[in-house]
Amino acid sequence: MCCTREVHESRWIPRSRPVIFQLMRTDIPILRPDRIRQRHGSFGWIEHRFVREGYLEGLRDPEALLYFFLSIVADQRGISFYSPDRIRQLLGIPHAHTLQGAIDELVSRDLLAYSSGIFQILDLPDSAGRYDRSHDRPLAGPGNRGTFL
Repeated sequence: MCCTREVHESRWIPRSRPVIFQLMRTDIPILRPDRIRQRHGSFGWIEHRFVREGYLEGLRDPEALLYFFLSIVADQRGISFYSPDRIRQLLGIPHAHTLQGAIDELVSRDLLAYSSGIFQILDLPDSAGRYDRSHDRPLAGPGNRGTFL
């Protein structure tokens, strides 16, 4: 049994499941206590740093969707071997070149490794950097959040 520390209290509260030492906010109400998320079998994750530190910034829909999908289906080492055709089918990406472009962009941003049909979601690099895409052709309407071309 492990412990976690509540934000507004100075005592440690025992938990029934192991928890990596983290702060848990207890001042935010749980909206559906009957549906608190639990881990069943395998479990994918996306670090909060992905959003907070700007890694999501500038990704287009196919790139973000591919990253999220691979993060969910990957094993604990980040490995997945879904075929590109199956990924396109599951994600609704109609063209192979659109998926390949998403793969290439994630690889160039050092978020993904890809070789011979094997994907590996990588540990986030030290810096997200800033990617200027002002010269790129938009894929869809405002904010590039729309239908894949």
